[in-house]
Amino acid sequence: MNPPFHGGVNIAVDPKRQCGGIGTAILMALLTHADLADVATLGGVVEAKNHGSLGMLRKVDVVANVTEGEVEKRRDKLFRHFVIESSRPSDAPFDRR
Repeated sequence: MNPPFHGGVNIAVDPKRQCGGIGTAILMALLTHADLADVATLGGVVEAKNHGSLGMLRKVDVVANVTEGEVEKRRDKLFRHFVIESSRPSDAPFDRR
């Protein structure tokens, strides 16, 4: 078993295909893939007014611990940081509920 890994993730969905569950499916696939069993946390940033992405994080919170963190201003936009923590033992894959 390898030591825990802490990574970042970027998900972009074509605006014409948003709200179809694509981002959630991608993130759930990452969280449940056996090759990523050593991943302890994933972190990222979402535009604070991006309700679709924030909703995606709340859906993922069912199988992992999602923490919405501080808001950061970058130029004229606000961004919310988030961290997804594994809620599984380090030697077991995420629960696929």
